[in-house]
Amino acid sequence: MRLMVTSAALLAACSATGTGPVRFDGTFYANEAESTLLPDQRLPKDFVAVIKDDGELLQTTQTFTTASGHKVRYVWNGLCDGQFRPVEGVDPPGTVILSCQRTHDGALINTLADNHGYSHVETCSMTADRRKQVCKGTATLPDGTKHEFVYAFDRKM
Repeated sequence: MRLMVTSAALLAACSATGTGPVRFDGTFYANEAESTLLPDQRLPKDFVAVIKDDGELLQTTQTFTTASGHKVRYVWNGLCDGQFRPVEGVDPPGTVILSCQRTHDGALINTLADNHGYSHVETCSMTADRRKQVCKGTATLPDGTKHEFVYAFDRKM
């Protein structure tokens, strides 16, 4: 089973307004019905992503329980400046890195890679009503195959 270690959950997307990107804090829950998952990927029932965005610095915390009962907590802190930074909580440390860049229209382009040959690039945006975050991208699996995906997250209102 492929765990959902995704920059979509690790980063919140911003939407554009007349005054620039929306800063937001939020709690997000995976919406499996509106997502297109990668092969062998499952969403943990207790998956929660908490995002803090001050307009410059993002902090994301993703928590869930694995199928074997192991509690997981991933944290990423950084600027969306295109520089890779480690995802904390991954064992061994430093084996998953993430970068993001804000686009002129308020979306985020996120790149994630691990030391086992997995990587993905996705573009994330918020719906106009800010109730949903949608990330679309392409993943390269360790066997070299490429797969399109869509991750949808509902924002707790």
